[in-house]
Amino acid sequence: MKNTLLLFLSAITLFQFSCQSVDKQGDFKLLPQPQQINIKGSSSLKYDQILFCYSKSKTALPIFNGLLKNIQTTSTPQKAQIIYNINEKMDIKPEGYTLEIPDNKIVINAKDEAGLFYAFQTLGQLMEDAKEQNVFLPKCFIKDFPLLSYRVIHLDIKHHIDKLDYYYKLLDKLAKYKINAIIVEMEDKLKYKRQPIVSSGDALSIETWQKLSDYAMERHIEISPLIQGLGHASFILKHDKYKALRDDPKSDWAFNPLNPKTYKVQFDLYFDAIE
Repeated sequence: MKNTLLLFLSAITLFQFSCQSVDKQGDFKLLPQPQQINIKGSSSLKYDQILFCYSKSKTALPIFNGLLKNIQTTSTPQKAQIIYNINEKMDIKPEGYTLEIPDNKIVINAKDEAGLFYAFQTLGQLMEDAKEQNVFLPKCFIKDFPLLSYRVIHLDIKHHIDKLDYYYKLLDKLAKYKINAIIVEMEDKLKYKRQPIVSSGDALSIETWQKLSDYAMERHIEISPLIQGLGHASFILKHDKYKALRDDPKSDWAFNPLNPKTYKVQFDLYFDAIE
């Protein structure tokens, strides 16, 4: 009797497990939320099966990170899991795209290079969710475009600067969420060439910032430096060399706007930051 009961319970458990394993549908969350998304079930594609992509027009692939970084182009469309194309005449706003997964193919159509980049960022998020939940990619249709052309964050580094590697990883993270601009409040964290005394000991060189900027632009992110003036100028006016330029001799807060030498110092910093 006990053996029969154990056999019956084992059969029930196996049946429940097998039911749960068939066509398990994942929970996919995209940030930012696309303008249109329609999920119709599970495809037959797993995240680690996406290896090749094909473009009839031989459009160059955008920069990849994360689960996308090993994807390669192929000259054989039958071999590709991703078919992609840029169509400037596409009826969608700039930076827009559509992404469709009917079953075992992923079809991407983009308005421009930025749209193509963001389509792959969306695909990367789908792949991450599929990996974490051990499910197939969804059968879906996604149409997306930004409502804001300038999607900016403010990065304040004037009191603390991290290791350089952190900022490269941050750029990858921001690109994933389709941020396209960063305002960096620098103060003394730039090694100024024209007024070198202003720079802190941990300041990054102009050349280092240029490399960061190039890396950002490859990911459709523009870095804009913010250098304070005429007020918020303690990082400059605290130095003995600039005390004569203070609006109030007892305070290093603000420049004297009536002193022509004020603008020589201010614009030297601006020119270095622009470089």
